[in-house]
Amino acid sequence: NVACYGEYWLGAGQGVDSMVLLTLGTGVGGGIVLFGELLRGIDGTAAEIGHLKVQRDGRPCGCGSRGCLEAYASVTGMVRTAIEGIGGGRKTRLRDMCGGDTERITGEMISDAVAEGDSFARWVMEETATWLGLGIASLVNLLNPEKVVLCGGMIAAGDALFDPVRKTVLENAFEVPAKRAEIVAAGLGADSGVLGAAGCALARLNTAS
Repeated sequence: NVACYGEYWLGAGQGVDSMVLLTLGTGVGGGIVLFGELLRGIDGTAAEIGHLKVQRDGRPCGCGSRGCLEAYASVTGMVRTAIEGIGGGRKTRLRDMCGGDTERITGEMISDAVAEGDSFARWVMEETATWLGLGIASLVNLLNPEKVVLCGGMIAAGDALFDPVRKTVLENAFEVPAKRAEIVAAGLGADSGVLGAAGCALARLNTAS
């Protein structure tokens, strides 16, 4: 939530009234600002975007459930997709990069393999981006945000990630909100959380006064 407010206040979300932020790392976190207010929910647990259900009886998720967005669209999910594909006999440079031990594959290795033209690694990235895009399409239909901001280590993949995400959203969300929602990279990097916490504190002080 504080990362979302940081991007809304000083980062990629400046100047908009409504935005969604997704953090893409070992999991998928999220935050939502609607009409200038951070959406917290009655118990402060709102915006658990990574635990939207995208597949019935799908992959196990760290939360104990199955089929969560996080199980497919996080770095952890992307690595799992790669391991499953290699286990199925797919040829890829990732075999050499991990020294034959697929459990050592990282998101960075996959991004590097994509940059080197590895077709399997590109498929893994596109598959991950498609799952992410499906989750975002649901958020776009539900919330009609002006911006969707992505942050975390995965965004270093650049267009290899963003292009299929945007394509999937346009194909699966309603036309008007899909075209309105600009999907962009975060602008504050690792500082978004710290700055967002400061912004939340200032907003609360201003409200109290």
